[in-house]
Amino acid sequence: MERPTTAAWGIHINKADFDRLKKGVEPRDMDDKWQISADKPDAADITVVHMRRSWTGKEMFTLKIKGSDGGDGGGKIQEITWEVGPGDDPIEDEEWAKDLATGLYLKSAH
Repeated sequence: MERPTTAAWGIHINKADFDRLKKGVEPRDMDDKWQISADKPDAADITVVHMRRSWTGKEMFTLKIKGSDGGDGGGKIQEITWEVGPGDDPIEDEEWAKDLATGLYLKSAH
């Protein structure tokens, strides 16, 4: 990202949702506009999830998710980072970024 902006999120996700994000989504064809992938958890049990445009590979969002200490297998999205400013897909507003990232994830579940 050329002009990343980061905001705290602090939202809990359950095990099924966390597992789905870690598994990721590979586009089947050009109609699938997004690709989702996840890095392996680091030493602090933080998993970084990347959401990219499938046809350009341009990263639009990253989510940092801390594995749950409660043992439920879920996690907490600690922060979201997104591209702001001029360009193909400028996202100027934090709520808009969170809504778009949530929508992408929900669409990827089908």
